[in-house]
Amino acid sequence: MTQDDTDLGRLGRVAPPEHDVLDAAREVLWAVVAQEMLSAGEAAGEAGQAGETGSRRAAQRQKDQHQTDQHQTDQHQTDQRQTDQSQTDQRQKDQHQTDRPGP
Repeated sequence: MTQDDTDLGRLGRVAPPEHDVLDAAREVLWAVVAQEMLSAGEAAGEAGQAGETGSRRAAQRQKDQHQTDQHQTDQHQTDQRQTDQSQTDQRQKDQHQTDRPGP
């Protein structure tokens, strides 16, 4: 026999608790469990919100980078058109001078 068995033997048998006592204990237990669950849920929610915020920021950075890239591409195309137009204007000017009769 172990020490626990002898202690229980000394206690003897006791009557089960009243139904109201069990209900009250159950209510207290569930209140504690619910509080723990809510605390864990809030912590997970805060972590999730932080993750969502980070994702939104990353998406915004990507969008901003795309807009910057597009602006640079547009600017390059505009510069190229201006260069092409300048070259065309110069060719026309040269052609016009070549076509004029000499002195």
